[in-house]
Amino acid sequence: MKGRKMTALLAAFAVFFTAACSTGGEEETENENQEKQVVNFYTWVGDAEQDYVKDMIAQYEEENPEVDIVDHYVPYGEYLSKLSTLEASGNMPEVFQLIEGKVFEWGSKGALLDLKPLFDEAGVSLEEERIPDSVFSADGKVYGVGWDLITMCLFYNKEMFRENQIEFPPESADEPWTWEEFVDAAKKLTKDGNGKTPCDDGFDKDNIAVYGTVMPANWTKLLALLRTNNASFASSDGTKFGLTEPEAIEVIQGIKDLSEKEFCAPDYSIGVNLEANIPAMIMSGQVGMMIEGSWNLPNYTNEGYDIGVAQIPMFAVPANVTWSTSICMSPEAAENEAAFDFLRYATDYHNEIAATVKTGISPGAIPQTKSIYADDEGMQKWISAYTKVDAEEICYALKEIVEQENTTLGENIRLKNFNVIIENKIVPALESVWLDEKSPEEAFGAVDLSEELEGVWK
Repeated sequence: MKGRKMTALLAAFAVFFTAACSTGGEEETENENQEKQVVNFYTWVGDAEQDYVKDMIAQYEEENPEVDIVDHYVPYGEYLSKLSTLEASGNMPEVFQLIEGKVFEWGSKGALLDLKPLFDEAGVSLEEERIPDSVFSADGKVYGVGWDLITMCLFYNKEMFRENQIEFPPESADEPWTWEEFVDAAKKLTKDGNGKTPCDDGFDKDNIAVYGTVMPANWTKLLALLRTNNASFASSDGTKFGLTEPEAIEVIQGIKDLSEKEFCAPDYSIGVNLEANIPAMIMSGQVGMMIEGSWNLPNYTNEGYDIGVAQIPMFAVPANVTWSTSICMSPEAAENEAAFDFLRYATDYHNEIAATVKTGISPGAIPQTKSIYADDEGMQKWISAYTKVDAEEICYALKEIVEQENTTLGENIRLKNFNVIIENKIVPALESVWLDEKSPEEAFGAVDLSEELEGVWK
C-alpha cells in the first residue's frame, strides 16, 4: 500500500510541477510581449498593396524582434473619419498614413509631431536623403515624410504604335511631344468599324472600335497639364483663382476637343465609366495611350505587360508634378524610439524594394530616396523590384520625369483649403464643361473662391 501511495503522490507532484512550469512559461512569454515596444500603424492600403505592406512589416519585425508593429487597415473612404475620431478621443496611433492635402492643416493645429528634431538627433539630412517633394515641411517644422512618390506620365501600347508606324514618344523628359503631336498620334491610332481614322474621308465617328486615347479629365491630370502651359489652379501665393486665365482655358479646351473635335477619345460620360478598365483596354489594344498617374504602373507590370512610359505632352513647356501621401507621427509618440525608427524604415525605398521582391508585387510608387537615382547600382536595384517585366526603360523614363527641371510639387499639397476648393467648386465646374453644359469661360467665370483662397502653407 505504501508503494501505491508513494506512486500516487509522485504522480500528483509531477502534475503540479508540470502545471507550475507551464504557468511560469506563459507568464514569461507574456512578460516578453509586454517588454516589446509596441507601434500602432494605420493605413488605407488594400488588395495587393496591403500584401506588400504586411510583408514589409514582417521584414521590419524580423530585423527588430524587440518591436511589435500592430497594423490597422481602414478603407480609404472611411479613413479620415476614423483618424479624426481617434484624434478627438486622444487615442492617435503612433505612426499613420495621412492624405497629402491634410498634412499641413493637421500639423498647424498641433495634431502631428514635428519630426525635424528627431531627424536632427539621428544625424539625418532630409535634403540629402530624400526628393524634396517628399518632405512635408513648413514654418521650419517637418510634419511628415512621403511614402509613395508619384508623378503623371503617358502610358502607351507599344505594339499599336508599331502596327500604325508611329514613332514612340521621345525618351527625354526635356523634349516631350507637343500637345499637337499627341493629338496627331491619337487620331492615327483611332479606328472606326471599317478601319478608318479621323484623318480619313468617310470616318464614322459614331462607330469607333479603337480609341487613340481617353480624356485626361480628372483634376490630378489637369494639375500636371496646366503646368505645361504655365498655368495652375491658383496663383503661387494662393490668393488668386487661376482657371479663368487664357492659358488654363486653352488646356481645358484642348482636353475637351479630344472627344468633341478630334474624335480620338470617348466622350466624358462614357470615359468616366471606363476609367477603371482603361489599363486592361490598353493591354488588349482597345485604347492606344492615356495620361495617368504613375500609381497605375502595377496594373501593367503585375500582368507581365511591356507598357511604354513617357513624359506627358506639353502645351508650351515641358513640365510635370510630383507628390506623395505622408507618413506622420502623433505628438504623444515623441518618446517612442521604435515608432520613429519604423517610420524611417517604411519610407526608405531600399526597404520597399526588398519587400516587393519577396512578394513579387510591383511597387506602386517611385523612389523618394535620392540614393536610388544616384548611380547605375541604385537604378538596377529599383529595376529588380519589377519581377515580371524588364523595367529598365520604364524606370529610366520615370527618373527623367522626376529629375526634369520643371517637375515641381503639386499645389494640392501647399494650397490651403485645396480639398474643399476641388470638391465643392472645381470638380462641379469641370463636369459642366466636360458634359457640354457650359464653356470653360462660363463655368470658371462663375466660380467664387473669395472665402476659400487663404494663401499657401510655407
